[in-house]
Amino acid sequence: MNLTAFLEDAIENLGTEQDAERGFRDVSIRTSDGKTHTVRLSAIAPRFKERVQLRYMASEDPKDIVRAMLDPKFAKDDFLNSIIALDLVKLSNAAAGLLMGPEMLKQLLRQRLGLKGVS
Repeated sequence: MNLTAFLEDAIENLGTEQDAERGFRDVSIRTSDGKTHTVRLSAIAPRFKERVQLRYMASEDPKDIVRAMLDPKFAKDDFLNSIIALDLVKLSNAAAGLLMGPEMLKQLLRQRLGLKGVS
């Protein structure tokens, strides 16, 4: 798989408008102990979106965007630190899709990366 195909695949896995309308998305992730977990990212109240976005932009730590959208039992540092790196990125990308709207995020990424599909 070339880099462009990899990026397109990653962008397509950001979620759907149906996820945003439903207000949640279930994501399968793996932890360093080899276990697989399905965690639910839930949309946050509109009044908190900007605060989460600003915190994430300031730190660039994927846990900042994810923590606000997870069930408290999964939002703890011990659990978040145990998620394998690739799956933490997948989880934070899905969270960003719910936060910004998946189609808007897909369009923004395609535009910034110079990929096809930009209207």
